[in-house]
Parts: sequence; structure tokens; C-alpha cells
Amino acid sequence: MAVKTLKFDFYQIQMPPNTAVTFDSVLNTVNAFHGTARVHHTQDYPIRLQFLEQRTDYFVGEIAKIRMTDIPPKIRTSGETEEIILDADQGLGEIATFLYCPRIRVIVIQRNRNAITASGIAHYFQHKGNIEGELIFTPILQAEAYQRIAHLQQYQKLELEVAAPGNAQIFRDVGMAPEAVINLMGAAPRATISCTLSTGHDREGSLLRDRVTELVGSVFRRPLNPGESVKLIISGKQNPDDAK
Repeated sequence: MAVKTLKFDFYQIQMPPNTAVTFDSVLNTVNAFHGTARVHHTQDYPIRLQFLEQRTDYFVGEIAKIRMTDIPPKIRTSGETEEIILDADQGLGEIATFLYCPRIRVIVIQRNRNAITASGIAHYFQHKGNIEGELIFTPILQAEAYQRIAHLQQYQKLELEVAAPGNAQIFRDVGMAPEAVINLMGAAPRATISCTLSTGHDREGSLLRDRVTELVGSVFRRPLNPGESVKLIISGKQNPDDAK
């Protein structure tokens, strides 16, 4: 039986300055809505809080991205296809599950590449909660991950992928590409730049350690705007005798 690995991302909640509203009060406000009152329409798809429950020390909930276009067909094992007929207000629901702890103001989101992004969730609650100012989810790199990166003596491979919806500012802020390359993308609906740096077959070589740690800091210090996403993978060795 195959084992499924679940991955979670952690974010610190940052409410706008000088606001008396808390994120847990925003959750309760949106949860009091019913039916279509919970829906927020973005340029690409509707978003809706599907479920929220307040427990002793935390909230647990589900938020759906409703895919209204590009619906795949049904296919039989014999090969026949059939269109899926949906009503005008129906779509395919891509669910993101989350947990929020008010005591430490941290939200934990189960990773799902098909569901709404963390920045999209922040934008949803900012809009539906009528928050004046920007609600920011700042990524938290877990302590274990920080320690592992800091203890690496050789950085042998770095993979960075940054995506943004029609706004190239994140590429400039992260310093990922020259202006001429960024301008080639124009206002693409979801522009993506991927970068891989590697020492190749040189097992004793290393990327510049100071530059790698500087990049990690710049990537995770920058708040993500709605629709933006960052993926960073680093591999290396703690000492010459370690395996990757």
C-alpha cells in the first residue's frame, strides 16, 4: 500500500498597523456568512470558505478554489470520453485545509498545488473581513530547516522558482533576473521564472555560501502578495564525507 506524504507550510499572521481587529475575529466574521455571501470572485476563479470550527486553542478550516473553466472530461477505462455537465454556478472544488493558532498568530496550511495559495487565502480574508490595509502571511522557515541550511558546509545545488500573476515586481525584489528578461514576460497572467544553480559533477565544489544564505533571507523576508508563490530547494553536505 502506497504511503502518502502530507506537507504543511507555516506562516506568521501580520495584521495592518494600528488595527484593533484580530485575525481570529476576521475568521468568525466570515464564518457567520452563509451561501454566496462567503464567495469572493477573483479574476480567475471564485474562492469560498467551506468550513470553519473553533476548538479550544485553535481554528481548523477549509477554503475552496472553485474552478469554473477548463473542466476535464470523464473518461472510461475503455477510452470513451464524456463532457461533465455543470450548472452555471458550479465548478470543481480544490480544497486547502488550514489550522490557525491565535496564541502565536501562526496559520498552518496543507500544501496542495491545485488549491489556492497562501497569499490568495490572505487576500480572501482581507477582502471578506473588510480589513483596512494589507493582511500579510509571512512564510516561516522551520527551525530545523534553518539549522540544516546553516550547518551545510557545501552548497551543491539550489533550485528557485518564483511565480507572480501579471506583476513582475517580485522578480525584481528577489533579484532573480535582469530587467530585459523580466520585460519579455510583459503582463502575463501568471509569469514564472525558474533558476537552477549546481556544481554539476564536481563533488568537492560549492556555491558561494554567503550568497546562498543572503538569497534565503531575501526570499523569506519579503511578504507575498496575492497569487505570488516561491519554491526554494537547497541541497549540499555538512562535511566532505556526507551524502547529499
